[in-house]
Amino acid sequence: MICLVLKFIIQVLAQGRKLKRLEHRVTDYDRLLILLSQNKIAGVSRILNVHLRNGASITVIYDRLQRAINGTYSPHSGWTDREFAIAFLIKAYGGPRLLYTMQVAEGYPSLTMLQRKKLIPELTVSESEPNDASIRANLAAFLGPAGRKPPSNPSIGQVLMIDGVALEEVCRYDPDRDCILGLCREHTHQMDLHVRTMDDNLTRIKAALEDARPGKRCHFGKDGTVVGIAPVTAMEHYFVSPVVLSPSCKTENGRDLSAWVSKLLRVYEADENGQKRHGPVWILATDGESSFRNLRFRLGLSIDLDRHSELGRKLYKLAGLNCKTGLNGLTTTCDPKHIVKRFATMIRSPSGIQIGKTHISRNDVLDALNQLENMTPQQAETLLNPADKQNVPKAVNLLQSLFDLVGKKIDATPALVQRVQQIVFLVKVLSNFLFPFIQVNMSLSDQIRSLSTYAHLITALYLKHGTGFLTSALFADSQAIVKNIIFVVARLQSIDPDTRYFILLEGTDRLEGVFSHARTHDHARNFDILQLAHLKLSIGAEVNTIFERYPDLDRGHVRRNLVGARGVDHINPKSWFGNVRVGDVDLEKEYFAGRDEANRLLVQQFGEGEAIDFDVLFSDPNVDHLRPRKKYIGSRMHEDHAPDEDEDVDPDFAPPDQDDDTGIAEDAFGPTEDNNTVEPGGIGADMRDRVNPEDEMDGVDPVFEQLNPSQKAAAHFLEIDGVKQHKASYVPRYLESTC
Repeated sequence: MICLVLKFIIQVLAQGRKLKRLEHRVTDYDRLLILLSQNKIAGVSRILNVHLRNGASITVIYDRLQRAINGTYSPHSGWTDREFAIAFLIKAYGGPRLLYTMQVAEGYPSLTMLQRKKLIPELTVSESEPNDASIRANLAAFLGPAGRKPPSNPSIGQVLMIDGVALEEVCRYDPDRDCILGLCREHTHQMDLHVRTMDDNLTRIKAALEDARPGKRCHFGKDGTVVGIAPVTAMEHYFVSPVVLSPSCKTENGRDLSAWVSKLLRVYEADENGQKRHGPVWILATDGESSFRNLRFRLGLSIDLDRHSELGRKLYKLAGLNCKTGLNGLTTTCDPKHIVKRFATMIRSPSGIQIGKTHISRNDVLDALNQLENMTPQQAETLLNPADKQNVPKAVNLLQSLFDLVGKKIDATPALVQRVQQIVFLVKVLSNFLFPFIQVNMSLSDQIRSLSTYAHLITALYLKHGTGFLTSALFADSQAIVKNIIFVVARLQSIDPDTRYFILLEGTDRLEGVFSHARTHDHARNFDILQLAHLKLSIGAEVNTIFERYPDLDRGHVRRNLVGARGVDHINPKSWFGNVRVGDVDLEKEYFAGRDEANRLLVQQFGEGEAIDFDVLFSDPNVDHLRPRKKYIGSRMHEDHAPDEDEDVDPDFAPPDQDDDTGIAEDAFGPTEDNNTVEPGGIGADMRDRVNPEDEMDGVDPVFEQLNPSQKAAAHFLEIDGVKQHKASYVPRYLESTC
């Protein structure tokens, strides 16, 4: 009995101690909750995660949190990839001081930790012409597993964009490759830019910078040629990934451009981080520079589309559509915004525009604008001021204001009424190109019909007026855009009819957006070649990659009501509410409806006898919208083509009756109509004859690569008059003294 009583007493005491411990534990939890509710603790999730993973008690966790509040404890690990990504965005947009503030307030990693753990892919600058090694390095960095995610449907193509951005005309020393960067590729492709001793290459490079002979002098690059790649169409994450950066002195011609761009296309096709991961390149897009236009003719018009292919069966039905492509079906296009700017430049030009027997001058356009009730004379003068010819919203506003004259009754003299009628016809022609890119309620079918109307109208007007209506360059560039859009619609219909195709992504505007970020990334508006590569383009590409991986961090597109808006410049796909599903487009129906509308406008303007029998015109296989008179328009500096005011002249362009030395046919940059083989030296040969087999080692100094780390560090110095000088500071100073 006594034993039972003792056993009961022991159990009661044990239960009491257990209850007391439980009471104490509940009290710790209460204290922890109160602490968390009353204090803002930096990095609280990491503190809890680390100590719970290590099995720490509530008392220990409470103590660590209390020390974190007092500023005496901070964990030095445990950040997630997402937290590193957010810290990178803070640093990129706000700078190191904001990152420090967020480190103290929210427990984000420090700048040192971010630099150690979050490696930014660096764009490899081509020291001269882009070579295989630098292209592959950039494909791995920006399109590889650590870069942009591959598309959900890799069979949908990519667009290769080429454009230039102004650089500070200085050179830089790259310690990683022991070479000089920033010299123009046009005059350094046969020079060794590695630096070993003063008597080695440095004095020869300086002599080349001082050479007074025409065509022999080397220059500091004043323009950085950037090649980027992006999806042809997408609702979100359609950003550009840079794959080439090369300095230029702006003297390169189309032939030399086509050599290294062909190399780029070939490397992309074969590389595991290129076509195999992201899909084929469908389109080559540039702006309206004459050398770029020459490049597009060379690369995009060399091979006849197979009539018996699925794409050929669709497109050969569209009489007048040029069905030539480059290798692997490559098509080329220009930037629509560049076209719109040149529309406005043409209207403002003192040389005027020919429409029928009437010559429309700038003053006629000014008088027509003054007929609008909501237009003051000052506003009209502002719209026609030629000083700001790069202002796209102003150019769009000018065309939209002129379109207000359509259907308006003019109370003026008969002569002015007649000229206003000519201006109304002009703006009807131009608006058929403009509106598909800015009227967000248009369906893809409406867009195709409108662009077809434009293509047929300017073909008819070229046959009637030559270049009196549009310059050769403007004609060629705008027709290339129409052709490419029709090709893309046909391709997408064959691959996935549910795809939504946004033609507002046409051209190089996305690459221009990258340049605008480069200009506004920090307070330094100007940058040299290395700053552009490492501090501008690389950071911008990484920001886009983060937003693709963590879409909740991106605010997304700003939705605006753009119906009836004036001067619209940039439109995002989410703001477009017209039906752009490719499967809902009847290409043949819309194309020929545009042709009928073009003839209706021609008859309305010029009379019954002015309609064009397009069936007869295009029955000749050598005639199409790019070749109304059997020869490609805009392919050379024709005597009847004065360059646009904002266009650079390509010195390589020859007179139309003279072949250049590339073996390319006079009227087509490629084979003749009855021969599908490729001419020697053309793009069909893939430029392999021009590629040096040693190009694989371009940009890599084998002597430097064989050095061990300490020897490489020592190689970064030159001995000048017995004094060691660091190449990074001495080389630019020495070479720039020539200027």
